[in-house]
Amino acid sequence: MSNRKKNRSQITAVATDDVQSVRYEYSGLLPPPDFFAGYKRVLPTAPERILLMAEEQQRVDNKRDDRLLTIQEANEQSDRDFSKNGQIFSFVCTMSIIVSGSVIMGLTLFLGHHAPFYSIFSAGVLFGLAKIVRSFQEKGGKTTPASLPVKK
Repeated sequence: MSNRKKNRSQITAVATDDVQSVRYEYSGLLPPPDFFAGYKRVLPTAPERILLMAEEQQRVDNKRDDRLLTIQEANEQSDRDFSKNGQIFSFVCTMSIIVSGSVIMGLTLFLGHHAPFYSIFSAGVLFGLAKIVRSFQEKGGKTTPASLPVKK
């Protein structure tokens, strides 16, 4: 899909006392139909060559757009994978802290030392609360965009 504008043509005529000039302008891949007739008078195969050139340009533009779309889809997938890996890593870290803290607390209670139990327990609670507060601050009211449909 090309971002080119539709064909437009404009004819400007300027007349003075002795000199007259005419300027033709157009934009887009194809010239206006009256130009095709002029090209055909000069070179009989010119209109076909112009159409072939326009078709080839359109193919090139479509290939470029497809490559850009593929790159964009790969980047979006990479972002999703990176986010998922970060969540898994956070889960593993949190679970290892909880398990190791539970083991340490169990050992301190088993050995009859209650002071380390309370300090470790309160540190774990404070760590959990700090993590929750920080996650809310990082979001800052932002919502994550929904996944765009992927063209296959």
